[in-house]
Amino acid sequence: MKFDFYLGGYGRDHSYRIILKNASLIISDYIGLPMPEYDKSVSINMNEDWDRLVGFLTCCGWKRRYNSEILDGT
Repeated sequence: MKFDFYLGGYGRDHSYRIILKNASLIISDYIGLPMPEYDKSVSINMNEDWDRLVGFLTCCGWKRRYNSEILDGT
């Protein structure tokens, strides 16, 4: 499974990114440029919250990817 979620603004705004990597969620919370040394890691093994999220997203019928050329923020 691939999971890569980004929510953020443009330039100086606050940004968030969550990536699934090797059974862990890598969580970035930053302003400006990402700073990997401050990323947090959360295991998804035996994690009920992750299981509920996957179940919810499966039911939503989301497209695989959403792109926008608009650069005005969140």
